[in-house]
Amino acid sequence: MPRVERAKVVPSALVGVVIMAGAMARVETQAQPPAPRPASTVQQLMQAILFPNANVIFATESDDPAAVRRDAKPSASTNPLTGLYGGWQAVENSSLALLESADLLNLRGRTCANGALVPVDESQWKAAVETMREAVRASGAAARARSQEQISEANGQLADSCSGCHRIYRRAQNHCSR
Repeated sequence: MPRVERAKVVPSALVGVVIMAGAMARVETQAQPPAPRPASTVQQLMQAILFPNANVIFATESDDPAAVRRDAKPSASTNPLTGLYGGWQAVENSSLALLESADLLNLRGRTCANGALVPVDESQWKAAVETMREAVRASGAAARARSQEQISEANGQLADSCSGCHRIYRRAQNHCSR
């Protein structure tokens, strides 16, 4: 008698395990929502975040951030260097904004101004974004060190990273041009 009961229990237990595994796999695939679509084109991202923040960093080439006078109403200032978090803090903040923007540049689904998808899988795109990351890490380190010499060197790296990417992707015959 025990042998007959075991024969019935084992197959029914296996059926239960298979049903549970299938149900868990279905729940797991349904639980992942689609990735959000980026809200801006690359051009809009450049104009809204990268260009203004790069200019804060580039301004250190001619002006010592420590010597930049704060606005009379720093919390209302539209110039990061003269605002509430001005001076070297503004340079560090701009470096952080650009560093975070590298991930934004690599979001799938973002389009160029011409409507084409950003070529996030191209080796040249990946290299350009990584070069920018390295440059803004250097500018952030220079800002934390409050070093005009280091920021000047970092500015060169940042300018090279910008022009290197633009040389590839802003030409009429290339992917992201109009």
